[in-house]
Amino acid sequence: MVMAIDDYIVLRDVPPVRRLTFPNLESYCEEIVSPDEAIWPWFWQAIRKSTKLAVVSSFLLHNAIPYSQLTTWEYQFFDRWDDVENFLYVAQSCTVLESLTLSDVSSDNSDYPVAVREVKLQVALPSSIIDHN
Repeated sequence: MVMAIDDYIVLRDVPPVRRLTFPNLESYCEEIVSPDEAIWPWFWQAIRKSTKLAVVSSFLLHNAIPYSQLTTWEYQFFDRWDDVENFLYVAQSCTVLESLTLSDVSSDNSDYPVAVREVKLQVALPSSIIDHN
């Protein structure tokens, strides 16, 4: 599925789509910041129920994305320290993640708070490299 949006303002005029589903959606990629769940609840409900979704590239942390089933995740933009905190919290649920890309970490504030937090991501090793002796 490809959804092209040129102007964020136009999105407010899109009527709700009833019974929207994405049963075969495997990848979701944002090229602009998408409407949040308050504006398009019907869209995000369909994303939440996408059982095959494994690859996501997004500007925001959307509560509807099933992070626990992602194998590849690109988080495109950190602007505030809250973004980092929220990312670390969500990352803990990524139990099958194989690839993580953080694309743009920036801040206009030179007093960007620095904190250390350990986030444990489970790593599944292929059975071919596990010693079974």
